[in-house]
Amino acid sequence: MALDEFKVRNDKSPSPLSNRGSYPVYDNIISDVSTPLLVADELVESAQEAEREQQAYLEVTSVEQSFQEALIVYVYAKHEQVDRVEDKLENLIEKQQSRLQQYQATKPGLLSLPGARRAWQDQQAQQQSRLLAMQAKLETVREIRDGMGLHSPKIEELAERKLRKHQPEMAQEFDNALEVQRRHSIVTRMKQRHIESIGIGSPLTLSISQTR
Repeated sequence: MALDEFKVRNDKSPSPLSNRGSYPVYDNIISDVSTPLLVADELVESAQEAEREQQAYLEVTSVEQSFQEALIVYVYAKHEQVDRVEDKLENLIEKQQSRLQQYQATKPGLLSLPGARRAWQDQQAQQQSRLLAMQAKLETVREIRDGMGLHSPKIEELAERKLRKHQPEMAQEFDNALEVQRRHSIVTRMKQRHIESIGIGSPLTLSISQTR
């Protein structure tokens, strides 16, 4: 009879595996094992993301550098083009001044017919008007040259326009690189706002702090 009572009591005793609520030590062991693994996964993911971002940045930087190097060539070409225009205008003005002086030597005398004097005066006024127009154009070109330093917005705009026309594939790669940068900036700002909204640091910083 005593043996039967011992068996009944033993059958009613809680099993360590059937009632884990009575043994919190098991929960602590599982937590101690899983938490470092989760932290390690987060660290690996953050490192991989940083690697991808670095690779994308290097590719974008390479495209930008190639485009800027090509742009410098066109900038210098545009600057030289303005210099050539200025030289040509100066030569035209010198020729026009010489032509005007020669024409003044053909001025009709006092005994000339009134019609001849009027025709000469009209031609003289026309030649003088041409000279003034050339001088005005030269002044405009000089103002452009003075305001067109090698890195001024105007000359870079003209140079980039020509570069895009002559090398459309490079221009397209440059535009794509700028778009990658723009999207990356948007994603970065969204991540930062999300982190700030939940009141934590970056995932990498948080994971490291959890392991201490």
